[in-house]
Amino acid sequence: MRAQLREPANDHDHWYRGKWCGVQRHRKATVDVTRPVDLNRNERGASLILALVFITCLGFMAGVSLNVAESTFRDDQASQSFRSDVYGGGGAIDVYINAMRSTATWGREGSACPDLTMTLVDGRTVTVNCVPVNGSGALIVGGAGARSNRIVDLYATIANRRVASARPEFVDGGGSSIGSSVRIRHWITAA
Repeated sequence: MRAQLREPANDHDHWYRGKWCGVQRHRKATVDVTRPVDLNRNERGASLILALVFITCLGFMAGVSLNVAESTFRDDQASQSFRSDVYGGGGAIDVYINAMRSTATWGREGSACPDLTMTLVDGRTVTVNCVPVNGSGALIVGGAGARSNRIVDLYATIANRRVASARPEFVDGGGSSIGSSVRIRHWITAA
């Protein structure tokens, strides 16, 4: 609300910058009548904006953490599957080694080794292939019919993917009992 006040002025009444000047015919004064000034009025929407920024950041962090958790579960499932494959392949190789202990012809150079196929607990099949190393189980020259040790490479595969391999040496040369001792030269799990 605005009000105009007219004050009668004496010709000799005049104030200029706080000093008495003397001459003015009349002075017109304008007075603004307003409500009390609210100093917090300019910050009224700031708390809403801050709350929205906070909730957006919180939602973004929740989305990122869910993505990390989901990939962790996927990695865990893949590592469990890998461990299951390695254990299944390793078990099948152990069974094959025990079967080779009692048969002196398996693993000789020039003699074929039969494949072994087993069914795992989860229904998948594992196949073990045998490849004799050069000179494996060969006759020893001047050894009166004695043969060298049998050394073979064994490969375990599940769904056409190699999961484990081993190179056992059957110490049955020099007239000792067949397959009485087995040395594993190396054991490899596929990555």
